[in-house]
Amino acid sequence: MRESESSLAAFEPIRRLLQQALEQTFPHCKIESIPLKTGWQNRRGIFSSSLPFLCARQTGISLPETSKKLAACLPKQDRLFSLWDPSGGYLNFLPSDAWYTECLRALSQTATFRGWDKTEEDFGFFSGASPATAGVQKAFVRLCGVLRNCLAEKIPLKPSATDAASLSRPGERALIFALFRLRLAGEESLLPVLQEAAGAFCQFYDTWRVWSPDPCLTRARAGLCLVCAAELEQGMAAAGLLP
Repeated sequence: MRESESSLAAFEPIRRLLQQALEQTFPHCKIESIPLKTGWQNRRGIFSSSLPFLCARQTGISLPETSKKLAACLPKQDRLFSLWDPSGGYLNFLPSDAWYTECLRALSQTATFRGWDKTEEDFGFFSGASPATAGVQKAFVRLCGVLRNCLAEKIPLKPSATDAASLSRPGERALIFALFRLRLAGEESLLPVLQEAAGAFCQFYDTWRVWSPDPCLTRARAGLCLVCAAELEQGMAAAGLLP
């Protein structure tokens, strides 16, 4: 998988805030690169930094005190994140509403999908595949069917920013975050993140259908499915899971 510029750019505002906090709190503490990763907390996607660990190691100050000092220099809310908290030496940032909207928009802009006609038969009905591989392939085939139905119903597959902002439910956001993690995944960690994204799609689709009485929400969910299919397809191709 290749990290896109738009995906990487999502980290930069937080990195800048962390850099500023570091310079204000520990001006003589030299950290070459501000660590920032993605993860999950209570089933919600988070950005997480281990900067307090690195500062504590260099300054000799206790980890709780280091976290407290850094925290005093960080805003409690930003356009990118709605909340953050120090936890076990990490600084965890909860993505904001605006981040989810922008993330789906950015992923939609680069989504390319070719598997419109894929069915179970193309995958040999998943015979001989490991449970992990079969789970990803089944989710992909299910997505292909969903998208064919969207085309038949003439549901647009490119949501606007207004459409994307309507995806506020936990399952919808968990899927967007899982797709963001998939976009950033390296080849060594590809299968677990593919499973994660496939599982997030199945949970989303088992709870909500694409069609809704609200046309805006219908378009947003259809666009989310297209992005999911595109990201799974690219990841499966890189992992050798496509026929």
